[in-house]
Amino acid sequence: MERAHLKLTVQPARKAELGKRFKAADDVRQRQRLQAILLATTGQHGYRDIAQIVGCSTSTFALWLNKYLAGGVVELLRRDTPPGSTSPIGATKVQA
Repeated sequence: MERAHLKLTVQPARKAELGKRFKAADDVRQRQRLQAILLATTGQHGYRDIAQIVGCSTSTFALWLNKYLAGGVVELLRRDTPPGSTSPIGATKVQA
């Protein structure tokens, strides 16, 4: 039995924006997320295939896809700050 392919339907203007942002991205993490969404728009790959191509787990790709569907490119590329307090070693007073 053949696996179902994922087909994310987006407007051509949004797909062009994804392509431009992918080419212009300097951060590897951003490129990876943008590439995953671009692959999802082609309809040629499934969740596992896309995750394998971009080098992440299927659950991570599912999180990225949900972020994109919820808030577009801005939400997809937004990175949450880790929980906890900041280290006092990073303070400018300590660094001096």
